[in-house]
Amino acid sequence: MRFNRNRFASASRWAVLLGYFCVSGATLLAAQDGISRIKVKFGAEAGHTTDELKQKAETSPLPVEPAPKRTEPQPAAAPKLAATKAADNDEMPDKPAAPDPIEGLIEVVKLLEAPKTCGREVINLDAVAQAIEADLKAMPREKADGTRYLTFANLYNACVSDGDLAAHKNAAVKLLNSLTWLPSTISPALLGPENLVMRFHQKDLGWTDKTWQKILLSYPYSVQTAVKRHKTIWNTSRSIMPYVRADWFAFAASRPAMYYSILGMPKSLAGLRKKLGMPPKSETKVARTGFQLYGVKSASRVLERHAREDGVYWQTYEFAGLDKRSNLFDFPLGPGGKGRFSSVGGTIQFSLPNGLRAWFIHNASGGRINGVRLKTFDPSDWRTSNGYYCPECNFAPLQFVPDRIRAHVNGNSEFSPEVQDVVRKLYPRHDYMNFLRGRDDTFYADAYERAGLVTAGSKEPIRALADHYEARLVDLQTAAADLGVTTEVFNQTMADKGLKSFNTGRVIAQRGMPRLTFEAKFAAIVRITTDYAPLRAKSVGRLIGFRSGVPRRSPNDERDTGAFKLSMVSNKSRYQRGDEIAFSIQTFNECSLTVILANSDGSGTVVFPNKFRSHPTINGDREVRVPSGSAPFQLTLENAGQETVVALCDGSKRRSGIRHNFNKEPFTKIKDVRALLESWISKSSKKRKKRLAYTAMRLPVEP
Repeated sequence: MRFNRNRFASASRWAVLLGYFCVSGATLLAAQDGISRIKVKFGAEAGHTTDELKQKAETSPLPVEPAPKRTEPQPAAAPKLAATKAADNDEMPDKPAAPDPIEGLIEVVKLLEAPKTCGREVINLDAVAQAIEADLKAMPREKADGTRYLTFANLYNACVSDGDLAAHKNAAVKLLNSLTWLPSTISPALLGPENLVMRFHQKDLGWTDKTWQKILLSYPYSVQTAVKRHKTIWNTSRSIMPYVRADWFAFAASRPAMYYSILGMPKSLAGLRKKLGMPPKSETKVARTGFQLYGVKSASRVLERHAREDGVYWQTYEFAGLDKRSNLFDFPLGPGGKGRFSSVGGTIQFSLPNGLRAWFIHNASGGRINGVRLKTFDPSDWRTSNGYYCPECNFAPLQFVPDRIRAHVNGNSEFSPEVQDVVRKLYPRHDYMNFLRGRDDTFYADAYERAGLVTAGSKEPIRALADHYEARLVDLQTAAADLGVTTEVFNQTMADKGLKSFNTGRVIAQRGMPRLTFEAKFAAIVRITTDYAPLRAKSVGRLIGFRSGVPRRSPNDERDTGAFKLSMVSNKSRYQRGDEIAFSIQTFNECSLTVILANSDGSGTVVFPNKFRSHPTINGDREVRVPSGSAPFQLTLENAGQETVVALCDGSKRRSGIRHNFNKEPFTKIKDVRALLESWISKSSKKRKKRLAYTAMRLPVEP
């Protein structure tokens, strides 16, 4: 229902101002002709009961409509406390605190911390483009053709420390040298503002224009900062976008399928051995260690070293469960064949011609796959998952645990003497395996030194750089850093371009945005916050910035907010007394919306629907602002503390239990918010819960 301010003013000559605070309850301010106001307080207040406050309001010299009689279902009365006399005073005992209205029912959306400041001047995207343009102009045309760059400006803007920046640059060099079949290593040059641009040539890695084009097809942050400058960069480098962000590159290029694509990895285990010049597999030229994963017999692993003249080759076999031939301790020989073990697949880690590590993940039949998951473990655990989920598993040394198979089989009457003899040859003593492992680690260390890499810290550097991109939500500081603007500019420009962009900015600032969602919105956000334009290239056949392939989270990982998504943000993340407050709410399903301001004493006020918009139904995929810009009331914050706001959207036709009488009061009061929410959420049938979504926020109010 659309409220007409003039019609309402001529009929009742009232405007309404609603202020809400957690300690003293809801405050209703009514004004006559916008001149005189009377404050009517509802809720717990020292020395006054609710009835007394109502009586004061009714006897006030200014005309105020009396509060209507409550008609909603009332909770059971709290037991009265008997007065007890202490030894040294006659004071009454304190009244028990009211239960939290939402605890255990709705998870509170926690607001993010305010952005950190590090005293650095923000380096914008155009400054990076200028440095690359100048570098390309300074080199011969034939050398510029094929020159490519990785940039670290967004990490610098996000206040990443100098030490971490150096580690991330080291990780980028390691990754580049791990993506080539050439025998030499490269040492990229650093240039640009604060040395935040890394230059290399694709021919030094054995890459072609098609290799870089495959990378660009997945890159979501291609931006043209100036038409003339971009044309110069394009013409001299012979690429529509010769530079990408280093953190995104570490995430995308360290996982299948881009990792396989860049290296041109064979599609089978047999093809890989052929490419490496190794003979067909033979058990007589391997050394193994077999063990349980973290003491769980149903998940075990074989780590196997193969003899290789010009490099290193280690292979794992993964086992999940104890059914059939998956029990390594019953079937120590294999793989394949009668009486031999059957694995779910494994990982191969081998040395490239330049000595750095590469990897290949295979299934039970030896076919190349993107990853292996062990069924008995959480797939998000890097220790038990490979491939797509785990740069740590693939670029760091494989987990090495002392063998348990040799001792288990040796002298065991359940195994024939022939099997025991083969096991003793396949599974040598631990000191010999340590010797082989140490020799291979030395081989890798020499390659590191030749590439100018630094080994520091316990965390794999490629993983640390990739995690910076993937493992954190895009908050206000990260979003502004990615765009090369200050947080103040980001907030202001997002607020100035309409309700939709304002809400997007608030989501980022208040609770963070998943990286996948930010990628999808990046092109629109660039247009709003800067003068730049996302690139569209006919040469690659689609919009550059398609998607990086960030994995979607499992539905089980999402916060439980009912059957469908309901998003609520406020106009600020932090408030002071007297500030106006407003909420923007969005859902992708048509439903009946209810917004409740819950007080600390257990009572509450329904601010949507209200007298000025009595129809609660909202359409899917549209934002609703409470109060709207044309609403004749405001929500103000009058006391310091924390505000609790609850939003529920019900797609069913069942009544909520709240009875509104907008002819008597513009906003419905609730005596017991928790009782209402329990009946609405906890006691709903499974069928009705499929049509219900809910969320809550607590907003800090400073004195």
